[in-house]
Formats: sequence, structure tokens, C-alpha cells
Amino acid sequence: IMWFHVILYGLAMSVIFTLTLCLVSYIDPQSFTKMYPPAIQKIAPPISAESRKTEVTMLICLWTFMVLFSIISNYLSGVRGFGQLFLAGYIQFFMVDMGDFFGWNILFREKMGRKLHLPGTEGSELYSRKNWLLKMAIPNHFGIWLIGICPLGALLNAGAVTLLRTLF
Repeated sequence: IMWFHVILYGLAMSVIFTLTLCLVSYIDPQSFTKMYPPAIQKIAPPISAESRKTEVTMLICLWTFMVLFSIISNYLSGVRGFGQLFLAGYIQFFMVDMGDFFGWNILFREKMGRKLHLPGTEGSELYSRKNWLLKMAIPNHFGIWLIGICPLGALLNAGAVTLLRTLF
């Protein structure tokens, strides 16, 4: 039952993360300019201070929430031992990664189409599904996330829950 909860909490984290990204990128597509492929960033106009502030604020709040959600859910689920806590955290952040990959990079981008194109880059072939996946989504989600973000989130989770268990 414990691992069932880990997976359910991972799904919840994934849905919250992906829906937040979708909402913010729908409201202000330019706020994610730094997350677009470098070739698009080069031809896009400079990001406005307001859009940059939106991105930074959203990312700080979202990542803080994701890490705290993982820590609290694994603490309350009764996951024990540093290795199992690390694995539980990795599974949860991997699920967030896959939600972002399939939810935002594929489904949401396909649904929204040109509405997510940055000003001055409309019609660029760089937005095609193939180019987007090869130049941005696959390297990011099957590289940076898997060897950087997921292990970091899992390490924070395991360390914090172990500390909480020691204190309480």
C-alpha cells in the first residue's frame, strides 16, 4: 500500500505541475522564453521584466510546493530508510517529468498551437513537433531531468524525511 500511495502522490504532483505550467504559459507565453529551444530564443524579442518576474515567481512557488509535497507525502505514507525514500522521491519526480513531457510538450502544445509561439517567431519551423522534441523536449526530459532534477528532488526528499523521522 505504501508504494501505491507514492505513485498516487506522484500522479497528483504531476497533474499540479503540468496544469500550472499550462496555465502560466497560456496567460503569458513569453514568460517561458528561457525554456524554449536556443534557436527560438535567438530570434525572439527580449523577455519583458514582467514576464521574467512571472516565470521566476511561478517556478519558485511551484518547485517549493513540489518538494514540500514529496517530503510530506512520503513522511505520512510511512516510507522508511534513506534508500527507499530516495526511490520514492525519484519515482514522484519522474512522474512530474513525464507529466511535463507528455502533458505540456506534446498535448498542450499541440492543442494551443500558434497561441504559444513567441512574438516574432510565428511560423518558424522550430515549432514543429519533430524539431521541438529533438531539440528541446527529449534532451531536457530524458537527460537533464533524469540525471539532474529527479535525483536532486529525491535527495532532498530522502534527507528531509530522514531528518523529520529523527526529530519526531
